Amino acid sequence: SFDIFDTTLTRIVGSPHSVFLLMGRQVQADSLLSCSADEFRALRVQAEWDARQRVASGEVTLEQIYELLGSRLGLDSAHTRRIIEMEYEFERRFMRLVPGASERIQAVRDAGRRVVFFSDMYLPSWFLEEKLSRHGVWQDGDACYVSCEVGGGKPTGELFHYLMDREAAQPDQVEHWGDNRVSDVRGAKRVGIRVQHFPHGLLNRYEHILERFSNETQGLASTLAGASRLARLRYAEQSPRQREIAVVAAGVAAPVLTAYVLWLLHRAIELDLKRLYFVARDGEILLEIARRLVEDLNLDIELSYLYGSRQAWHLPGIKGPIGESDLAWILEPGRFLSVRVALQRIDLFPEDVERELAAAGLDSTKWDLQLSPGDQLRLRAALQSPAIEEQILRNAEASRSLANAYFQQEGLYDSLAMGIVDLGWRGRSTESLASILESSGGTLPTPFFFGFNAATSGPALSQRQTYLFDWERNDYPAGSNLPSAVFTLMEMFCSGNEGKTLGHERSGDAVTGRVGSLRNDAVQAWGLETMRDTVADFVTQLTVGLPYVDICADLREATLALLGAFLEQPRRSEARVWGSFPYEDDQAGDETERLARPLDWTTVLQVVRGRRQRPLWIAGSIAISPAHVRLPLKMLRPVLSHVRRSR
Repeated sequence: SFDIFDTTLTRIVGSPHSVFLLMGRQVQADSLLSCSADEFRALRVQAEWDARQRVASGEVTLEQIYELLGSRLGLDSAHTRRIIEMEYEFERRFMRLVPGASERIQAVRDAGRRVVFFSDMYLPSWFLEEKLSRHGVWQDGDACYVSCEVGGGKPTGELFHYLMDREAAQPDQVEHWGDNRVSDVRGAKRVGIRVQHFPHGLLNRYEHILERFSNETQGLASTLAGASRLARLRYAEQSPRQREIAVVAAGVAAPVLTAYVLWLLHRAIELDLKRLYFVARDGEILLEIARRLVEDLNLDIELSYLYGSRQAWHLPGIKGPIGESDLAWILEPGRFLSVRVALQRIDLFPEDVERELAAAGLDSTKWDLQLSPGDQLRLRAALQSPAIEEQILRNAEASRSLANAYFQQEGLYDSLAMGIVDLGWRGRSTESLASILESSGGTLPTPFFFGFNAATSGPALSQRQTYLFDWERNDYPAGSNLPSAVFTLMEMFCSGNEGKTLGHERSGDAVTGRVGSLRNDAVQAWGLETMRDTVADFVTQLTVGLPYVDICADLREATLALLGAFLEQPRRSEARVWGSFPYEDDQAGDETERLARPLDWTTVLQVVRGRRQRPLWIAGSIAISPAHVRLPLKMLRPVLSHVRRSR
């Protein structure tokens, strides 16, 4: 026997009550009732509760629920019937087969066993049989038993007794599959039936968070919860590592990224923009999401991919003389900064400027060593010497010529209203892009950022649009606290298939991006394909429900809640898998660092004293640390969080 809801079939929304919320929007649109969508949901839920109190068994039919609801609202029978048919239609549209259910059921059939379905439900058996048949798991000869027709449910064991009576079966001849620990597991065991517990169809903690925001987002957050469940269920019986990747990809990455894309598409339409550029590599997955949403929502906006990065745009953005902002990115520290690494950022080799480096006290023995604070000052002085500055400006001009040819080819100089999409954070690469475009008489497209964390910005960013936070403008969702590792996390979620863009190059008659590698091997080995496939499946599932919700609803509080749950309170198994992510820790993408690493007291002391970098993800590191230090480390989290990293 197979339980139906969340074991065999599920809905594209998180909670069944959200079906009533979305129905309420349709009821309101069709002028069937004068109440709001939220009021209709509350009335429908209350009518079901009250109807159950009037029946001894507590099991009621859909008609009995609406008989009470129609009476309270003063509806005639025809009017009531129309709303009942609407509920049937919404259930038809919203039901989906649980991934893997067909294979589980077929395995039982292949073993020569009879299959029956049943459920504690107000919907009639004929309707459920129709849905099971439509999704390919119903066969002639199967049976469907429903509590509203039997007059008894699973928790008390009555529905199981009814099944055994109708099937002339003893308890040891029945095996039940179900998701609910009370009604399916305890109910079956109460009458001696063996149970296969399948809890994966229940909402997980991230989906429960989304469902909390269902009412205030007019059902949009609930459709995100339903899409998350369906996307992660594809991996319910895969390896533990794949499951952990899929759970967070479906429950955090996909809803957060999709919320950002929905917002930016809405803002782009409000601003009457005709084209959006998504900057490599962070824009790769954002563009994939946007393309699907634009197609399904039938939006009139062009979407394009643009090769760019700090490394690709800062050098061509230099027009001289070399100033502090230029030196800041040339000498920006990562896990490793040498003379050679710094000069690569401006298309120079130490051999090109050997005499000037030696004059500054940086002979060839120091070129490939980690720069000490004193050597950084020496290199800073050398970079401002006339000879090296002249070479930098010459390289900048050559890079700018290539970049402008690429931008011309990609339409950035077209006379269209355009936007450019990135994650953020300080907007320096966008300011460099503006400088390049201005050099040829162009203007910067309207910048879109997930967040902006600079205290000040130049005039090029004055028209920026920010989704979640903007430090300069003091703009946040009300009462929000931004998790400290959010920047790292979002860059991880937006990891691309290729290496970083290092510049631009000619390829035949065209100009394209010059990437560090054609394949992002370290992240691919970690599990990028599973993450990206899960996000893509999430968007596929979500688009089914979008016609019934307000896609402009504000999802920022839900976004913050998801980010906070994962970043601040990760499960140990999540922290192990996601903490092993190879995060790129420098401009060129040559150096990577694990997102989280186990901590012991020696490491903690080194971090506090500044002899070692703190982990990128403090809470994740604590979660995977040995048990005897985990609790004290939780108390030290504020101290560790305020230790500065070198980057």
